[in-house]
Amino acid sequence: EEEAVSAFADEWLLAVVRSSVGMIMFQVLGIHKLDDCGAAQLKADLDYLINVTQALSLPRHALLDHMAALAAMDREAFNATLERALPGDMPAAVARPASVIRKFERQFAGIRGFAVTFEGGP
Repeated sequence: EEEAVSAFADEWLLAVVRSSVGMIMFQVLGIHKLDDCGAAQLKADLDYLINVTQALSLPRHALLDHMAALAAMDREAFNATLERALPGDMPAAVARPASVIRKFERQFAGIRGFAVTFEGGP
């Protein structure tokens, strides 16, 4: 019974982390402008959440890691990220999330004040 309770708690905590990541994405996209100092604070906040999930022995959330990486990027690194082509032969189960992540990257670039071109697909 103790194992069942522990497994339930782990699943519940994982659900909380996933929901938190979704809410953080939503809140970040609501920011109108984010300068270097604001991006550094966002990076620190995301790193804190990453540390909390690790302290709870939960698996790392790739999107949380990616958002933290984006917050730390300068204009040149961000442009290189956006110029990176998405593979054209991805299965639909991978292509759709990749497209959503690319849209998030573009919107976040705009929030940071980095020029973004919308040519070339997702």
